[in-house]
Amino acid sequence: MEGAPVAPDTLKAVLAKPLTVLLGTADTDTADPDLRTTPEANRQGPHRFARGQSFFAEGRALATRLDAPFGWRMEHVPGVGHKNGLMAQAAAELIAARGK
Repeated sequence: MEGAPVAPDTLKAVLAKPLTVLLGTADTDTADPDLRTTPEANRQGPHRFARGQSFFAEGRALATRLDAPFGWRMEHVPGVGHKNGLMAQAAAELIAARGK
């Protein structure tokens, strides 16, 4: 989010919104051919699981710096790698649980 061309008030509003960052704990393959390996991407972490945690931490730190409410939460899907179907199933279960 560093250097994003977004006004502070807009950032505050985005950080306050409810957002679930859903991460598969086994999404750690650093040799995945679809994993972005640019220097910018690698600064966020060696794999998607680490990068997701970095994204969440940066959001929380930015909310603190802007003195903004932080409405995000992070959920881990144990044992799941970069598998769309399994992540979608976990997301559906989280959504269904909120409606109870």
